[in-house]
Parts: sequence; C-alpha cells; structure tokens
Amino acid sequence: MSRAAHAETAHGERTIPAILRSLFPDSRQTDGGLADWPAVEAAMPDILDRFYASIAEVTALKDHLGPDGSRVPHLKAAQIHHWQRVLTAPLDDAYAAGSRAVGTTHGRIGLDVEWYLVAYGRLLLDVVPILVAQYRFSRSGLTEALQTLIGRTFLDLVLTQDALTAQISADHATRTEQLNNLASLRSLTGSVSNVNAITDTMVAVHRNSHRTAENSQAVSSAAAELVASVEQISQNSDGAARDAEETTAALGTGMTAVQAVSDTIRAIAEATEENATGLTALREASEQIGDFLSVIETISNQTNLLALNATIEAARAGNAGKGFAVVASEVKTLAAQAANATEDIARRIETLQAGMTGIQDSMVRSREAVDSGQETIERATREMDGVTVRVDAVSRRMVDISGILQQQKASCQEIAESIEQMADLAADNRNRINDISLSLKTSNEAFLESAQGWFDAADSRSLCEMAKIDHVMFKNRVLDAVLGTGSWDANEAGDSQRCRLGRWYESVADENLRAIPAFEAVALSHRDVHAAARDALTAHAENDEPAAKAALSGLDTASRDLFDALDALALALEDRAA
Repeated sequence: MSRAAHAETAHGERTIPAILRSLFPDSRQTDGGLADWPAVEAAMPDILDRFYASIAEVTALKDHLGPDGSRVPHLKAAQIHHWQRVLTAPLDDAYAAGSRAVGTTHGRIGLDVEWYLVAYGRLLLDVVPILVAQYRFSRSGLTEALQTLIGRTFLDLVLTQDALTAQISADHATRTEQLNNLASLRSLTGSVSNVNAITDTMVAVHRNSHRTAENSQAVSSAAAELVASVEQISQNSDGAARDAEETTAALGTGMTAVQAVSDTIRAIAEATEENATGLTALREASEQIGDFLSVIETISNQTNLLALNATIEAARAGNAGKGFAVVASEVKTLAAQAANATEDIARRIETLQAGMTGIQDSMVRSREAVDSGQETIERATREMDGVTVRVDAVSRRMVDISGILQQQKASCQEIAESIEQMADLAADNRNRINDISLSLKTSNEAFLESAQGWFDAADSRSLCEMAKIDHVMFKNRVLDAVLGTGSWDANEAGDSQRCRLGRWYESVADENLRAIPAFEAVALSHRDVHAAARDALTAHAENDEPAAKAALSGLDTASRDLFDALDALALALEDRAA
C-alpha cells in the first residue's frame, strides 16, 4: 500500500467522526448544506475571475493556468463543482473521498500547501459578504450560514490538506526514489561502460591472438622445414668436406703419378738423346763402310781388269796359257761376285742410312714431343699444386660451414620450440578471452537486471541512461558475433527502430522535446550505430576482415557520439525538470 493510500485509510476511517464532532456540535449542520448556495453560485464566476486574475500575477502559480490562461475556463467550472459539493453535499464517505481526490490532484500538480490555504482564505473572504447580504435582517440565520460555510470549508480543507500533504509526501518520496533510482542507474551506466570498455581491446587481442596462432603455426612449419633444410645442407657440407678430403688425397696420388710420369719422360728424353747420339755414330760408321765399299769396288774393278788382261795374255800364250786362263777366269768370276756383293752392301747401307735418317727424324720429333709433354706435365703439376691448395682451403671452409650449420640447426630448433610455445600461448589467450567474454556477459546480465529495477519508463532522463546500457549490450552482441562466440542477423541489427531507444524517440509527441538539438543528435548517431553494426556483421559473414575492422571502428565512433548526444539530452531534460 502506498504512503498516500495508507494516510487516506488512517484519516478516513478513524479521524472523520472526530472531526465532524469537533466542527459540528449541532448534528443538524451535518445533515443539510448551505441553503444559500444558489446566491453564492451566481456570484462564483466573478469571484473566480478575480481569483484567477490574482493567481496570474504570481510567478509560482501562473504556470498552472496553462499558456495564456488557456486552462482557466476548465478550472473555473471545476471550482464551481467543487464548492457546490463542499457546501451542499452530504457529509459522508463520498464527501470525504471527493475532498481527498481534490487534495490528491493538487498534490500531483505540485501545488504548495501554503498557496492552497491562501486560496481557501481568499474564497472565504469573497463568499462571506454574499451571505451577510443575504442575512442582513436575520442575525441567527447569518450565524448558522457562516457556521455552515466555515465548518464545511474547514472540513474540506482538513480532508484535502491531509490528502494534499500525503500526496506531496508520496510524490516527494516518489521523486526521491526516482532521483535515487536515476542516480543509481547513472552510476550503473558508468560502471557498465567502464567494465565493457575492454571489449574493443578484447576484440583486438582476440584477433591478434588468432593471427599470432596462425602465423606461429606457419612459422613453426617453416622453422621445421628450415631445420630439415639446414640438416640436409649440413649433411651435404659434411659430404662435400669428405669429398674435398678425398679429392685432396686423390690429387696427392695424382701428383705422385704425374711426378713419376715426369721422371719417366725425363728418362725417355735421356734415352732418346743417347739413341740419337748412337745413331749419329752408326751413321758415321755406315759412311765409313761406304768408303770401304768404294775401295773394295775399285779393287774389284781392277781385279776384273787384271783378270781380263790375264785372259788375253793366256790366249796369246796358247796351250801354255790354258791353266793361267782358267785361273784368270776364276779371278774374273770372283771379281764379278765381289762387285755384286759390294753393290748389294752399298744398297743395304743406303737403305740403312735412309732408315737411320727416318729414325733420327722420328727421334727428333719424339724429343720435341717429350719436351712438350714434360712442359705440359710440369704445367699440370703446377696447376695441380694450386688445385690442391684450393681444395684444401675449400675442405677447411666446408668443415667450418658444417660446424656453423650445426649451430644454426640447434638455434632453429630452439626457435621452432619457442614459436610452438607462442602458438600455445596465443591459443590459451583466446580461450581466456572467451572465458572473460562469458564472465562479462554474466556480469552484464546482472547489471541489466539491476538496471531494470531502477528504470522508470515514464522518465525520459531514466530512458537516456537505460539507452546507454542497452547500447553497451547491443555493441557487445555485435562484437560476440564478430568474434565467433555468437551470431546475429545483419539486417536485424541494422534496424534502428527495434530497440528501446528507437521505439521511444519515434513515439515522442512533445514538440518541445523534439525541438531540443540533442534529441535530433541522438536520432542521427543512433542510426549510425545500427548502420555500422550491420556493416560489421555483413563483412564478417563475407570473411572480409579489413571491412569488418573498419566497420567496428565506425561503430566505436558512432557509440561515442551516441553517448555524448544522450548526455546532452539528459542535461537538457534536467534543465526542464528544474
């Protein structure tokens, strides 16, 4: 039961009989009313004209008359009806209820008790002369009429003032409660805004953690491949170093073989030189043999000539010369054979000399080839010495590279392990962010439940605060959808007339409220909020991360504009309420 209702029950059921007995000791005054009401009613228009003209001059009261006194005719009719009831109606429960209803009405419009008492005094002062004029020849009638007027007026005054005070107290309590609720709602709005301010950071951290996890996995795979590549390169380097060592050894063997070949060629050159010297001596001996053959040929020719002469002489001697002729014939034959043998030997010697000439030429060419080969071998030996040095240097460098690669392999393995740990941490961060998001959602539900208890739908200031909380929940729902922890249709989120704030500003009929600049600013920024939310959800559904990120940035900007506009509107409403 409200405070006003409790007060009404208490005074209505327990104090009215006492009030009646105190005001009206003569029970007859309670049965009827003021007999001269028609005369008073006839004067009421003039009385009320003067009354409301006086009120119009009081700053604290003239606002109750409406713009330019537009409510005065209605108020005059209500006043006449009220005073007719006060002065003529039976003093029963209906009378008391009517008086309290008037008091409650004046309490609701915020009329101060002092001014209400002044109004009663003013009307009594205007009505008394009318009754005096009516009973100028009847003192007892005047006394009874004045007692009725004053008694009923004070009875109504007590009842209305009691209801007025109760209503004022109730309204004050209600206003106090409303202000307390509004203050609590504002405080809660600030808390909700502060608590949920981390949501934008959470989105960025969640996105970065997701990207870090993906990149870490990619880098981890690349690091693993790098480790494998380094291992393979290291193995190849080790093999190359071994090959280089073997090449060095082979080059050493080759150098030994080349040196042996060089020595052999040198020996061949010396033997060739010796052969050339022997051939020269043999050629000189063959030339000497030729000379001997010439002598033998000369001797053979002379012997043949002597044999011829002997034969001639033997023929001259006849029989005495026959034996001598035989001998001369034999000598001639031997001389012919000697000549033939000499010719044959000469030919053979010529042939031998020709062969020796060819051999000598070949030996000259062989010497030249041996000299060229020896020069080539010496050059090859020098080059092989250089190659051996270079191969040995390469071998040492390959050994060094192999050691460095082993170190790189160990480093790459450590990097791969660190990257895997980073990926695990990123995944853990995402899980923690999801946990925080769930905790934040639970807290927001509790905040919203508390806000509903403090929210007054009839108070536009309260609605401004509630709209902020609604918006925080709206924004979180969009972020949840973008994070993948929730879902929301982009067209539904983009409809600015579905939410509480949209329905409210579309239903406002107060032109003075609509004329406030902040009211239009609220409408514009509110539409921007829903448009940005629709764009973010659409981009997310299309996997267009850059567009979603840009839309969320636009949502954040529109949100700040909306909060600023709501603060400005709330301040303007405070000024109107003051």
